[in-house]
Amino acid sequence: MLRRYGCPLTFDSNTAHPRLLVSPDGRCVSQRGRRDATSPQPSAFDVWPQLLSREPLAGPGRREGPSYWEVGVHGAQNWRVGVARGDSPRRGAGADVCLGANALSWCLALTEGELSAWHDNRQTLLPPPAAATPAEDARRAGDAAALAVADAGCRGTWDLRAHVWERGAGAGKGKGAADLSPPAAAPAPAPAATSGLRRVGVLLDPADARLAFYDAERGAELHSFRVAGDREGREGPEGRMYAAAGLWDVGSCLTLYVPLRESK
Repeated sequence: MLRRYGCPLTFDSNTAHPRLLVSPDGRCVSQRGRRDATSPQPSAFDVWPQLLSREPLAGPGRREGPSYWEVGVHGAQNWRVGVARGDSPRRGAGADVCLGANALSWCLALTEGELSAWHDNRQTLLPPPAAATPAEDARRAGDAAALAVADAGCRGTWDLRAHVWERGAGAGKGKGAADLSPPAAAPAPAPAATSGLRRVGVLLDPADARLAFYDAERGAELHSFRVAGDREGREGPEGRMYAAAGLWDVGSCLTLYVPLRESK
């Protein structure tokens, strides 16, 4: 049912933090642990390792109706996946720049095995996804080869030499910032140490003012928010809604999947 709303998205390298490397096709982003030698784009996140999608989501003048996409998170232990307005903050080390820590972004987050939902710096702890049934394990095993192929483009560009995260001198911490501070970059943990959640489904329905996150492999809803549409009075990219993501583990990647549309 959800995949009937599937929309193709790609990551926008112009918004990517210098430690994030976007694949040529825009479907994968990897955390390389070191900053790009070139100067970051003015539209890029300069401290928090985050980025937005190139394509705006549903709204006036764009795609009509709900938008659904999936993000592969397998192998990563510290990530954020969600939605942000184009005018959400991107510059500086303040905690309010982190996805979900301001009023202009919403996200699902995994931090050292703890799953939670964030909006406006409010955290909602979520139970871990239920253990897979034998049938689901068998299906996942069948998907493993396809997932490996999808990740190959990212893995070929990873720089696994660990570099410590640099927050910058004098970085301030606002209320609740201790729970949001970027962890030190480190080699990605073994898959066995990561969450059982491998693919996150995201549904944005502007008409219903609803944003929902799913375990895409099981079709189970994880959390939902009531969201406002594009910001009133803002024209152009600043007022639009975009898919958003953040990634901390060196050597890990996030992959955008194009859901196959289901027949009605």
